[in-house]
Amino acid sequence: MTEYIIFPLGSPLVRKRHPENVRSFLFYGPAGTGKSQVMRAIATETRSIIYDLSAYTVNDNYNTSKSDSEKMIAMVMMSAKKYQPAVIYIDECEKIFAGKKKKKKG
Repeated sequence: MTEYIIFPLGSPLVRKRHPENVRSFLFYGPAGTGKSQVMRAIATETRSIIYDLSAYTVNDNYNTSKSDSEKMIAMVMMSAKKYQPAVIYIDECEKIFAGKKKKKKG
């Protein structure tokens, strides 16, 4: 984690020497295993901006129709690119990116 996340985010020199850096990470696992704490530690160590797109944050503050969610995510991606380093945090993403519903036959 230190080699692939913290060093490249926190040091322009490392980014120049290793242009093939991995740009996305997915932490998954059961509840209570420290995924949120790891994200906070990474953001603190790298002095990154945190964009929190978690379901409990987004649903309380914004209209979450499909088109609005897509617009919001696109805007976050653009601003995260402009104001680097940035961490985009999406907790409980299955609630935001719900799968397609199966049509009932009948």
